[in-house]
Amino acid sequence: MQAPMFDRFMHITQLPGISTLSAILIISEIGVDMKQFESDKQLACWAGLAPANNESANKKKISSYF
Repeated sequence: MQAPMFDRFMHITQLPGISTLSAILIISEIGVDMKQFESDKQLACWAGLAPANNESANKKKISSYF
């Protein structure tokens, strides 16, 4: 692993709840160059972590993760 990427990898693993495997998956999916995202909100939306509006006309939509 290159030194700059390794430093970022080690930084990510210091976050609570981020294991070595999680850090590897985050870097492999997103990369280390955050310039592609204009904001942290855009990154969260891209990763599918942004809350969705599942309600219309006071009726909640049923969703499934499967």
